[in-house]
Amino acid sequence: MIGTLRNNPVTQKSLKFLILIALILWSAGFLFPLFFYKTENYSLFEFLLKKIYGFVCIQEEQKTMDIMGSKLLVCARCTGIYIGGLFTALFLLLKNISAGNKKYLIIIAVAVNLTDFLFVSSGVYNYSKLLSFIAGTVFGSVVIIFIFDELNKYSFEKK
Repeated sequence: MIGTLRNNPVTQKSLKFLILIALILWSAGFLFPLFFYKTENYSLFEFLLKKIYGFVCIQEEQKTMDIMGSKLLVCARCTGIYIGGLFTALFLLLKNISAGNKKYLIIIAVAVNLTDFLFVSSGVYNYSKLLSFIAGTVFGSVVIIFIFDELNKYSFEKK
């Protein structure tokens, strides 16, 4: 049974599609305030979503992006991670490319985020939502490239 799954490109594409659907649903959750006007039911639902996203994000008010008068439910860096992952997954689902040497991609993604964090922490520059969003986007994209490339390798392994 497992050997059949490993050699089945349909299963590989299905897993990638499931990852894309999960990213769409996750992104819809933190983008919720953009799409719905505040009502009585909105407050309870927003409260629940904030609690859920609070497990993976610092959600500091000054680091949260404000779009069209609505505050997103995650910080700028997390927004970038999820949006970068979402668009990269969509792109890779449409066009299958190999990541090459992933070690360098991971090093670049971590270096960009670590540099931003260290420069803000040491006072080299003030926190910028745009820079954090860009750093997050790089990281989210690289993570999805890594995951999809591993799925490509896994699906063609021999027993």
